Amino acid sequence: MREQSGESGWVQDDCGSGYVFPMDRQRAEGILKIHAPCEPPCPRKQTAADYLDGKLDYLNAGS
Repeated sequence: MREQSGESGWVQDDCGSGYVFPMDRQRAEGILKIHAPCEPPCPRKQTAADYLDGKLDYLNAGS
């Protein structure tokens, strides 16, 4: 999968997709480690950060 052009600072690990499900703390922390160099933050990094900040509680449904 090719990432959006102009986002050359991204790690190219599905950066263009902010959809991560299921999400839990361990997975979110792992995503942040892998995507730490992504600046500006890629959608995947932003989703993980938002999850850990409690902004995406709907991803907790059923856990």
